[in-house]
Amino acid sequence: NELFQSSEDLTKMARSYVTTGDSIYEQFFFEILDIRNGKRPRPDPQENHSITYWGANKPPASSTPGNAISLMDLMRREGFSERELDLLQQSQKNSDNLVNLEKQAFAAIKGLYDDGNGNFTVSRAPDRDFAIDLLFGKRYTAEKARIMAPISQFMLELDNRTKTTLRTLQANFQQQVLLILGVLCAALLVVAVATVYMRRNILHPLDSLSRQAS
Repeated sequence: NELFQSSEDLTKMARSYVTTGDSIYEQFFFEILDIRNGKRPRPDPQENHSITYWGANKPPASSTPGNAISLMDLMRREGFSERELDLLQQSQKNSDNLVNLEKQAFAAIKGLYDDGNGNFTVSRAPDRDFAIDLLFGKRYTAEKARIMAPISQFMLELDNRTKTTLRTLQANFQQQVLLILGVLCAALLVVAVATVYMRRNILHPLDSLSRQAS
């Protein structure tokens, strides 16, 4: 959810920047990206910051920000399987490819263009229409869809693993219940045998001796 939401927030900030020209949206864009990549501390969850880093406005600075850790490292620490991590990494890679398109649009707003080597060093007149077309065109929409495909597959993988784990736990629980019932039945049987033994070999002779003594 956070991977998807951060991608949505990046899109929102990028589109806001190219349509308004307000540099604050560009600043928010790179702050969101730095948090996701572990270059900035994460918002403190104790202060009720949602996984949406910025909504309509930037949230207040956290008094006790969390640790700076990339989203991928956080997922790895939480124990996702390698297959699940591969899908998430693929999704983030697709999101990063979209970031490159967004950076191209940012550069066009400033009058900078690709020199053919991935560097925006060619100076020409700013072209807002070109930047807007980059972020609202069919290519951008297709790239956004490519982000969601691995996430959807990840959810299926996680759901299957969870169901398998749950079935295993249920089977183990049933085995433990049967074992406990077996032990209880055996214990009751031992108690019954011991009771019969005591009545026949101890209590009856004592009762007989008591009568004889009387």
